[in-house]
Amino acid sequence: YVADRLASIRPDRLQPMRLALIIPTFSSPFYGEMIDGMEQAARSHDLKIMASQSEYRRDSENEQLLEAAKDPTIAGAVVVPGAVDGPAPGALRVIEAGKPLVYVGRWPAGLKCDTVSTDYLAAAKLAVSHLIAQGHRSIAYVEGAPHFAGFSPQSGYSEALKEARIAQRAELVCMSDLPSQEAGHAAVSELIRRGVEFTAVFARNDVTAVGVMRALREAGLNIPGDVSVAAINNSLLARSLEPPVTTVDPYPSTL
Repeated sequence: YVADRLASIRPDRLQPMRLALIIPTFSSPFYGEMIDGMEQAARSHDLKIMASQSEYRRDSENEQLLEAAKDPTIAGAVVVPGAVDGPAPGALRVIEAGKPLVYVGRWPAGLKCDTVSTDYLAAAKLAVSHLIAQGHRSIAYVEGAPHFAGFSPQSGYSEALKEARIAQRAELVCMSDLPSQEAGHAAVSELIRRGVEFTAVFARNDVTAVGVMRALREAGLNIPGDVSVAAINNSLLARSLEPPVTTVDPYPSTL
């Protein structure tokens, strides 16, 4: 026998309940598509999505979780956390209230809860292995803030190079504390300024890839004729660029 956890906390079964969705930012097209998918799924179960952003601030995320815990019209919470070093007190309150709590993409250390996450290691290896299969040997890696240990595609990038017996060059690994698009642009601009040789770039996500491509065009380089670009997300943004970014789809519709 499995209890209906949502039914047990509905004050009025005639009124649609809400699910709190807390994401880091509304500015990323990836999260926009995520919200769209969740809203469609929620609607089919007579639920509504209440979306908000934390701006990667732990205090904001915690405050919103505390509100979700005590609000009787909120049946559960879905969170893309801005920090993973430990659970926010609000997360513990949601669990104590008997409400389902799900983390997406990454999760705080030391918290037992349900999660839906991308296999960044596998995704990165797919992207980099594709570039290697196209003949590239000098592949740059670009990542912007925030940085989450264990949730970075860099490990897959390194493993793909190792398995192909290609030496990893430290000067091609570009990590910065800039936002994604700025990080992509700054990294590639700096590589070109320093005269570092590279024929391909693997970007952490599609938004980073946009900055990468802008810097390449500003330098008069052709994509993919001079430099190939690959990323992870398969967002509408990546599919709308010219040329479209080669990108790994982390949430395929069919398996």
